[in-house]
Amino acid sequence: WGDIHFARALAAALRRLGQEVVIDSYAARTRRTRHLDDVTVVLRGPEPVAPSPFGVSLLWIISHPDEITASDLSGFHEVFAASAAWARTASADWGTPITSLPQCTDASRFAPAGRPRSDEILFVGTARGILRPSIVEPIRAGIPVTVIGPDWRGWIPADRIAATGVSNDELPALYESAGVVLNDHWPAMQQRGFIGNRLF
Repeated sequence: WGDIHFARALAAALRRLGQEVVIDSYAARTRRTRHLDDVTVVLRGPEPVAPSPFGVSLLWIISHPDEITASDLSGFHEVFAASAAWARTASADWGTPITSLPQCTDASRFAPAGRPRSDEILFVGTARGILRPSIVEPIRAGIPVTVIGPDWRGWIPADRIAATGVSNDELPALYESAGVVLNDHWPAMQQRGFIGNRLF
């Protein structure tokens, strides 16, 4: 859900600075033409990705720090993490410099436009196949949360599911016009200070 949109926003920002950018999915990480890349930026989530043998390889750890090991950092020219606290601890534990670099958002898209706020309590995202307390518990308490996203049937009442998806282009208006936007993290992200880009 979020990773591809984050990558696209990052690519758009780099293009505005005059860079030529290609986004590779996880399955295309070893494409035959990668020798043409001067710089490779790996947005690291739960799946390991080796550094490119060509040019400069940068690793940006944006989620699932519990899946990262010291050996995952090997071969990268620079390593960044979306948590200052985790970066300090992991740097000291593993003897590898890790620089704090928070996630961000595309301010050209997600910027106040003066839309009026409603009383709606909104969450946009997948159920992930787990009990997401920040969404499930308010609904159990009788708080009318509007949920947009897939895989929620069986976790919350069907009348709380407004849609199974929404275009990313529609998110700025949805978020700005809601009274409250709910967010949560994977437990490991929460415990280690990784702030998801929904907050930005």
